[in-house]
Amino acid sequence: MYNTYLYNQPLYNIAAQLAPMHFLLDGSYRTASWNNNRVMVLSKDTEDNPVSGADEDSTEIGLVGERLDFKLQPLVTTADLAEQVAAAALAKARLQGKAGFITLPPNCAVELWDVITIYDLMADQEGINFRVTGIRLVFNARQQRFVQQLQLGEV
Repeated sequence: MYNTYLYNQPLYNIAAQLAPMHFLLDGSYRTASWNNNRVMVLSKDTEDNPVSGADEDSTEIGLVGERLDFKLQPLVTTADLAEQVAAAALAKARLQGKAGFITLPPNCAVELWDVITIYDLMADQEGINFRVTGIRLVFNARQQRFVQQLQLGEV
């Protein structure tokens, strides 16, 4: 299948109801608040002067209050680099906030890091985008069939 979309655009629509292709057998989804919603990076430059950088997400702070994380990074020598490290730490916290898994019949077209859209009305997932972070093929000997389990993460 040729992908004409950008990397963060969904490639497949997967629905929980019966459909000709890509229907779900099972699914579980979790959205949690971030571990950190404000990050401060502290260091020293080559002349032993203090260097710092910070990043925050005001929407998440408004939801759950401030969750501050200090990071000591001795290899960071400029304020710009400290701000980039803080932004990366905040992005990592955002990516760990949304997760889940789905079980479906094997679909050979799905690859790691693909963005998929889930339509699971019973679990209140109406057109929600997830990124595939893990793929597992399982054989059920009792039913004599293969199923595919996709681990999901934030886009």
